[in-house]
Amino acid sequence: MDLVKSLLHGLITYYATEVAGTETDERQNGRVTVFYMSLSDPESREKATVDGRWLAKNADGHDVVRHRAVEVSVKHLSGQFFYAFMPKQEFTQDGSTLVTSEYKEQLVDDFSKSRYPQNDRTRKNIKTWGDVLNPGESVVAYKTISAVRELEFRQVDGIQTDCRPPEDSSERADHIEKL
Repeated sequence: MDLVKSLLHGLITYYATEVAGTETDERQNGRVTVFYMSLSDPESREKATVDGRWLAKNADGHDVVRHRAVEVSVKHLSGQFFYAFMPKQEFTQDGSTLVTSEYKEQLVDDFSKSRYPQNDRTRKNIKTWGDVLNPGESVVAYKTISAVRELEFRQVDGIQTDCRPPEDSSERADHIEKL
């Protein structure tokens, strides 16, 4: 299962960096990757946008670039593998080099004063990143490789699993170790 997760993770990372032109930052020993759009000229008032929604722009009141990033991991649920997207904020010094974690904490506090969940904004960020990272066509169409199994890229509205939440923290820790 770990091999399949690694292969799927590698596929989306390759596509994101080589085709979609995003920057990446790997965390948790490569199990989670954060994707963000670079800003080629942070001195200008340019924004990196997709379908009219900005993904990178100069931060107001700070000498950094603010990114609507997404953290991508691979999950295995009910016998199927899924890409899990979690919206994040990232900040870079020059449009592509990340700031230190201490400075990032200060910037996140400045830009997220209320910390209230904003489900509609979160949903729009996930949809936008889904559009960026969706290859829209299969590599099999180019007859470069034969398909072992076809991959489908679509948003999942609901998942039904045959498992229950852990009863206590020790059972939760056991589950996490197995992942």
